[in-house]
Amino acid sequence: IIAGLLEPDAGSVMLDGRDITRLAPEKRDVNTVFQNYALFPHMNVEKNIAYGLKLRKLPRRVIDEKVREAAEILDITELLRRKPKALSGGQRQRILIARALAGHPEILLLDDSSSALDYKTDAQLRNAIFSGYQDAAVIMVAQRVSSVMSADLILVLEGGEVIGHGRHEELLVTCPVYREISESQMGGAFLE
Repeated sequence: IIAGLLEPDAGSVMLDGRDITRLAPEKRDVNTVFQNYALFPHMNVEKNIAYGLKLRKLPRRVIDEKVREAAEILDITELLRRKPKALSGGQRQRILIARALAGHPEILLLDDSSSALDYKTDAQLRNAIFSGYQDAAVIMVAQRVSSVMSADLILVLEGGEVIGHGRHEELLVTCPVYREISESQMGGAFLE
């Protein structure tokens, strides 16, 4: 709904006071990264990151600058000349996120984009995004508690309904479902 791929049954999608509910996806300033590795196999990493910027017909100098900035944030500069088939899953995921960041969206929507990553790579990606890129609101759909523990706001959904909201520490106390998931995924580590 945020990206414009589905229409809401009710309500509105507001972005900085503007109603974007009926805007076409390409007219919203939302970049989405899905779980699958949707990279162009015939293009190197640099061209994959630059793809959306070229579609917007930005000047080459601006494209190069944005690609370089996104690659630095995600620590993939040394991969720019390589093709996707020569990369690990974690590296491919970094490229997808770099492509989304390069467009400097108002909203970066990460739709379970870290579930296939090991915990260390997942943590590195989150740190890179949150420390190096402050321009966007980041919305992360995740099934791993470790992926959302440091979020400003966590919404816990069950059956399409919000059953809890708050920060990690609050939800451990106020939301039994969140606490149960935390315990099952992290054991006692969530209390430290």
